[in-house]
Amino acid sequence: MDLPIVGDVRGQGLITAVDLVADKTSKAGFQVTAQAGARMSNKCIENGVIVRPVRDRLVLSPPITINREECDFLLSALRSAISDIA
Repeated sequence: MDLPIVGDVRGQGLITAVDLVADKTSKAGFQVTAQAGARMSNKCIENGVIVRPVRDRLVLSPPITINREECDFLLSALRSAISDIA
């Protein structure tokens, strides 16, 4: 993702983790008080997608039955949430 607060995206199968960073160059994390993961999770829920915040990391675990249209919706909602928070 080409968003300023995304430091890394990685996954195995359908499980994906998105690391949120305060500084993309140094990959420095946010202050604990910023609650970046929780804020991002709440914004994703507003956009119709549930993600699990683990500190400054978002974990996506879609069902194995997810289809292409649902994947597109998930990514659009996630990108929108990240853009809004950034």
